[in-house]
Amino acid sequence: MYKFSRRSIENLEGCVDELQHIAYEAIKFVDFTVIEGHRTLERQMQLYNDGFTKLKDGSKHNKFPSHAFDFIPYPFTDWHDKGRFLEVANVLKELAKDIKANITWGGDWRSFVDLPHIQVNK
Repeated sequence: MYKFSRRSIENLEGCVDELQHIAYEAIKFVDFTVIEGHRTLERQMQLYNDGFTKLKDGSKHNKFPSHAFDFIPYPFTDWHDKGRFLEVANVLKELAKDIKANITWGGDWRSFVDLPHIQVNK
């Protein structure tokens, strides 16, 4: 069984309960790191200016508690390895069904694919 690093735990602390629950269940089955939960508007603008997001503000990350987190599969090798991200996302999506949480994976989006992104739709 895998376990979260201190970094992942701290990033999850700023997320809504449903996301925390799903993540803590998922880590039992697949290894991943939560690289970001809640983010400030300044951080959002930095990511927008660097081309990592299409939203200047109003992201699910900017709510508190955050309605989104970003993850990477562990061990991490490539931002474009959709298969590795999909492996984690599928576990997260299955566990969300168990608690009737409505989540969306950024890898399923058509307009802007965001492989590390998971959000709860509230």
